[in-house]
Amino acid sequence: STIGREQRSSEKFSGVEQRQRKLAPGLESLRTQRQVKSHAIPGPEADRWGAFHCSEIPYFLDTLRESPRPFTAVDHRIADQMSDYYVNFVATGDPNGKGLANWPAIDAASAVTMELGDHYRPIPVADKARFELLKEFFASQRAWR
Repeated sequence: STIGREQRSSEKFSGVEQRQRKLAPGLESLRTQRQVKSHAIPGPEADRWGAFHCSEIPYFLDTLRESPRPFTAVDHRIADQMSDYYVNFVATGDPNGKGLANWPAIDAASAVTMELGDHYRPIPVADKARFELLKEFFASQRAWR
């Protein structure tokens, strides 16, 4: 049934939060976030690769100065903001803080992700039809145990 699929989908989407609670009991305020980085990391193939998977790590950790890549003042500004989110999350379980755009926590019904980089704002994960397709796909999968 549709209700059963939605429940299973909800359980899958909330599985990350459940695992976090097992790993860190007592941190009831711990939130689960998702993000997409929109700023390409500079380098000889920046146009080809853009903002690729894991390219956000040196920004979150504010370690740009450790790399030979040709980072600019814009990159350092982005790293300052992204590392502020990271420090807030580590300290409180919530990435939000003074002077930062609100980064909403995810839940089973959430159809947004946080854009970090060229802009800081919640954006749709996908248009409504694609999001529903994703929910339907995950609802059809066996639960992880």
